Amino acid sequence: NCKESLEEKDYCVVMIHPQDYLDSDALFNEEQKIDTERYNEFLKMLEGLKKLNAEFGTFKNYLYCN
Repeated sequence: NCKESLEEKDYCVVMIHPQDYLDSDALFNEEQKIDTERYNEFLKMLEGLKKLNAEFGTFKNYLYCN
């Protein structure tokens, strides 16, 4: 979907939260563990976006849009 959005609108929004990559069984425990399968999928997504020459930013980068 990002490829189409980048081609049509020159932007694509992907919202990611760090807690999305924690093991759901350990989410509320003191010892939080990363869900490696989900994290590896995240890394694949990043590589795919890099191949599309996408630029990366955070909400802080766009807080004061002029």
